[in-house]
Amino acid sequence: MSTEPTLPLSVDAESADESGATSSEARSRRPEEEARTFPCRACGADLRYHIGESEMICPYCGDETEIDLDPEAEIVEHDFESALLEDARLRKERVRRERERSADDGDSTREL
Repeated sequence: MSTEPTLPLSVDAESADESGATSSEARSRRPEEEARTFPCRACGADLRYHIGESEMICPYCGDETEIDLDPEAEIVEHDFESALLEDARLRKERVRRERERSADDGDSTREL
């Protein structure tokens, strides 16, 4: 007995996910935190962009915005914590340089 879901006859198997939903249906069920919003260029409504999608379709006016992606481009997730640590390191370095400069100038009351 097969445990794979059966697809409705009206859905192309190649464009359906494991639950049998088409890509547009699956996209609409994705959690909101996975999406970024951009304004629709036609009506100004919020468009939701999911990483890896090649277009955004406005749910209000139907305007389609194609996302030009290089087919050889790789989508890379960056570590947010590492970025914060690097930013903190750069800020500390800048403060240290400013303090050294102030000490060299003999102005210990200079505001940063």
